[in-house]
Amino acid sequence: MNISHYKRLLIKKFKALKILFFPLYKKDDVIRLEKSTGGKGFFAVMNGILGAIHEVDKGNLGGIAFEFTDGLYADKKGDNWLNYYFKFKNLPQIHHSKSKVKVFDDIPVGFHHLTRKTDREENFRILQKYIEIDLEILKEADVVSRNFKNTYTIGIHYRGTDKFTEAKPATYEQVLEHVLKETKKAGRQDFQLFIATDEHPFLDFMRREFGDRVIYLENTERSYDNMPVHHKQRTKKKPSLLGREALIDALVLSNTQLLIRTSSNLSLWSTYFNPDLKVVLVNNRFGSSTE
Repeated sequence: MNISHYKRLLIKKFKALKILFFPLYKKDDVIRLEKSTGGKGFFAVMNGILGAIHEVDKGNLGGIAFEFTDGLYADKKGDNWLNYYFKFKNLPQIHHSKSKVKVFDDIPVGFHHLTRKTDREENFRILQKYIEIDLEILKEADVVSRNFKNTYTIGIHYRGTDKFTEAKPATYEQVLEHVLKETKKAGRQDFQLFIATDEHPFLDFMRREFGDRVIYLENTERSYDNMPVHHKQRTKKKPSLLGREALIDALVLSNTQLLIRTSSNLSLWSTYFNPDLKVVLVNNRFGSSTE
């Protein structure tokens, strides 16, 4: 087992034990979550947010608000970067003077994992009820997806770079094998592939195999050296654009007829945007953190 992965497991177990003996919120608490989203990726953060909203919806929390002014996606200090992408609705209004302030990293581990233990339809319901995606982002995703109904489209999400810390890496060849199997099963000659990936070499691999059947977001940032693009500001793009690209990729994937995906929160959220989406999962997370 990778040493860094072993450390992550120990930290998760410690947090879980801490929560068992020292609850960080009570049923009627009203809390304001702020600050540290640290180095968490876009949809890892969104898992925690969705899990917290689940608790409000079930009556386990009196109210909640999100004010994330640091992390990987704020363009300038002090910005609540969630406002770049979303509006929250139907949540109980909270007064700052009465709310308990919690930093994001201190919220219960269950917030982060609840979404993966909840069925797609329920996550879809929560999204529809409480979270409104920016209209311009939805329009951009729709433009990319507009011809999917006319051509059988397989969405492919390959999450590479540092994902080996959470899941056994899938090879390019494994993904290719699934594509060939699924197109043969469907008896389709007229198909196209929408590719979403953080690894440019994977995109090159699929283009060599399938040529002009491959479509993708051309301006999306991708890694050439196995290092995550969203860490340590390795790009000249505004941080908010990296989150925007991730969100549009997830939305477009949700509009395909079949999704072939590797372990990732991004394409997991595609199944929340479209709970009826047919999915082939190539690899899974370590331990019990299944998806």
